Amino acid sequence: MFETAEHRGERAKAASLTAADLMTAPAVTAGPDELVAAAVRRMNDRTIKRLPVVDRGGALVGIATRGDLLKVFLRSDDDLRFDVLDHVAGDLLRLQAGAVDVEVRDGIVRLAGRLPRRRQAVALEKLTGAIDGVVAIESRLTWQVDDTVAQASPTEPAR
Repeated sequence: MFETAEHRGERAKAASLTAADLMTAPAVTAGPDELVAAAVRRMNDRTIKRLPVVDRGGALVGIATRGDLLKVFLRSDDDLRFDVLDHVAGDLLRLQAGAVDVEVRDGIVRLAGRLPRRRQAVALEKLTGAIDGVVAIESRLTWQVDDTVAQASPTEPAR
């Protein structure tokens, strides 16, 4: 049977007598304002289960565990739908109630509706994708005016 480097490292840690022998060095930490997705990625890349959170001076302010961070991504479809409709479409983009249909299944958000401007559709898709717990977006949004196309200014002659 072959022993991997990871198994050798775990076996060596099990034989340790001091905390210094057990710890990951240098310490892998996160700042209090770091995005959850970045912290999860770092923990996965470094195969660590706990991430000390330190302030700008390096003082420990808490510890985030895998479980803490994964809870953010294990949100109900109803919670995600509420965030899209209330926070993104309502609070941020100020879209009219009923302008967007939002369905969520297994973290996949389906957006449908007709918006006044294309920029609103693009913003809705991007902001929805940034919500923790959203796995993917399927968009069937349409718009009345494509305001992303550069238009000639009134003083320039059309070519």
